[in-house]
Formats: sequence, C-alpha cells, structure tokens
Amino acid sequence: MRTAIAAIWISLAIPSIWAQHSRKILNPATLAQSGGRAHKVQAGTRAARVQKRASIDSVAATVAQAPGVVQLEYLNGSVIAWFVNTRTLPKDSSLALSVVHENGSEIDCDAITITSDVAAGQSYLLPNVTSFGDLWSSGVVTYVVFVTINGQETQAAADFAVGASRNFADLQQVSPLITSTAQSINSGKDVILAIKGSFTTDTPYVALDDIVVPAAAITASAREIDVNLSKVPGLDLTTLWDSALTVGQSGWSDTMVYRYVPASPGTFNPAP
Repeated sequence: MRTAIAAIWISLAIPSIWAQHSRKILNPATLAQSGGRAHKVQAGTRAARVQKRASIDSVAATVAQAPGVVQLEYLNGSVIAWFVNTRTLPKDSSLALSVVHENGSEIDCDAITITSDVAAGQSYLLPNVTSFGDLWSSGVVTYVVFVTINGQETQAAADFAVGASRNFADLQQVSPLITSTAQSINSGKDVILAIKGSFTTDTPYVALDDIVVPAAAITASAREIDVNLSKVPGLDLTTLWDSALTVGQSGWSDTMVYRYVPASPGTFNPAP
C-alpha cells in the first residue's frame, strides 16, 4: 500500500516535550513544494531504497549519512518525529519523507525544496501518525528522510516498534544503539557525557534536541561516545534540564531522554 501526501510539511513552533530548551523551528518561508524528488521514485519503490542498519560488528554501511538526524519522541503512546540538520543545508537541496512498515507498505510525502541556505541546528516537525489502528499490523515502523544535495541522495532514518518488541537477538542488528548515559567531570573540570551502546565506525552526529555537538567535542569508539559538554555552544550547564539525545551514524539515528544535573558552581567549566 502506498499513500501519497501532497501537502508541504507543516513546521509548528512547538518546544520539545522533554526540555526547557526552545527548538529553532525552520521558517516555512524557506520551503517550497517541489512536486517530486531529484531522483524520481516510482510508486511502491521508496521503501526498497531505505538502507538497512549496519550490524554491531560490521563495517560502516554503504549508505551516505544525511547531514542531519531523525529524533523520535514518545508521549502517551504517540510518536513525535523531528528532523534536525547537523550542518548547513544549501539552497536548492530537497527533503523527502517516507514512513515505512517492515511489511513493505509505506506513506510517502512529496519532496520539498529549500529556497535559501539553512544553518545547522534547525528543527523540522515531520508529519506524525498518532494512531495506527487497522492501517498496519504490528511490526517495526521507520521514519526516513531522504536529503538530496547537488544530486547526491543521503539518508537519515529512525525506527520504532508498533505492537511489538525487540529481544536480544534483534538488537544485534541495531546500530547506532544508545543503552545508557553517565555524566562526570574530568581532571580539567570539563563536563563529560558518556554515551554507552553499540556504534559503527562512521563519524557520529550528536544532537541534544537541536543543539548540534561540534565534532571537536566528540570522541567515539564502538561501545562508547564521549561528549565534552563544556565545549558545546548554547548549553546551560548551571541548571537541570532534559533533552532528546540523538546519535546519528550510517544513515540511522537513535534517541533517548538525557537528564543533565548540574554540579556545584565553580567545580566545572561552563559551555561557551
């Protein structure tokens, strides 16, 4: 089944349900309905273009990681989806969303074109399916944003289970996968966020809501990504806050709630 949505995506000025930080919502004036993707996809074939996740012990996936991450936020059984760009999207780039069930059915949105350069750290509220009802059977649902820049198509995707669950064996094919976080202060008084889990060899994107972590503040390995929060512009390290913590690698994203708890004043370096 393929249902086409022929409307421009709607960007609403809604702050994250998890944080005091107010998202920087993309100005709708910078979007124009393009009526098609740079690479025309026939009905029912877009799902086949979604690149699978890399397994934990494999080399990086062949898909080109889009300059952004997909964040899925959960509230009372509903899923709120965002796309956050992690670097500048140049004028004439295009974005196209598909919501794909593992049985091959999909909901496709028409592509949109960016009419002027968009700086990194902008939030795009994606169309959301709040109740699946009888539309789909239980299984894994994927939100995938295809970003085309200068004719090159890239991918940012995230998935979640509807009426289903994943066991240990299933998770061996899920990467990036965040399992836990830990917060500490190093010998130089910098605040370090340790993200535990399973990660590929690709350079990771890390975002806290739509605050994009600079590459220089990230140290990555297969089982842990360390973020120096004292080197992330825009963070308030003096107050308690919650955010959607997202890691993007190999065309896929994973998100969990992260709670920052401030230490005693004077014991750590504030963010710039």
